[in-house]
Amino acid sequence: MTDIRPLPERSLLQRALQAYQVNSSAAAAALLVLFNLVPLAGVLWLGWDLLLILALYWVENGVVGVINILKILSAEGTAPVPNWRVNGRPISSMSRPALAGFFSMH
Repeated sequence: MTDIRPLPERSLLQRALQAYQVNSSAAAAALLVLFNLVPLAGVLWLGWDLLLILALYWVENGVVGVINILKILSAEGTAPVPNWRVNGRPISSMSRPALAGFFSMH
């Protein structure tokens, strides 16, 4: 009889740190923390209200969305996973503008 033991589960923090090490730089992580401290400082010391915080995050989402649309439009190569599909069509057969439109609507 073989002894089958489940692999130990990694904590969420361990997985996040591993993803950071593979996909990010220290500068990007520092900027992320810094920019997320801005609303906290605004609430604590500048009297920002909920509407201002929501507007700030909406603007941030818009900026990030535009940057990602530009990345999609300038991307080269094929889809990383050949069997990914959007509306039944393989991603690799869709044009970059079609993918950018799909991204912007979702």
